[in-house]
Amino acid sequence: MGHTHVPYNYAYDVPKLGHKRSVLQTGRYGDALDQIKLTVIDGKVAAAEGAVLPLKGYPADPAAAQLVADAKAEADVQGKPKIGEITADIKRAVTTERV
Repeated sequence: MGHTHVPYNYAYDVPKLGHKRSVLQTGRYGDALDQIKLTVIDGKVAAAEGAVLPLKGYPADPAAAQLVADAKAEADVQGKPKIGEITADIKRAVTTERV
């Protein structure tokens, strides 16, 4: 199975499922948000509709903006003290020989 950062919204038939199965991917990190709306009838999913929504262009929510501002102010205080230091580069996804 491959891995891409291409946004897509696809639905395919699944025998005996009763609706199409949605497969979504937002693309690159932070570009979009996947949304699936389910229609439930008598406790069973009767329909599923997918969408890939942009993360920009929505009106600002004053309560959310205040929450973010408060969290940032607290993080600035909590993150100020030095608690250690690194002695070499921190790498990820590297191969090392095992002894």
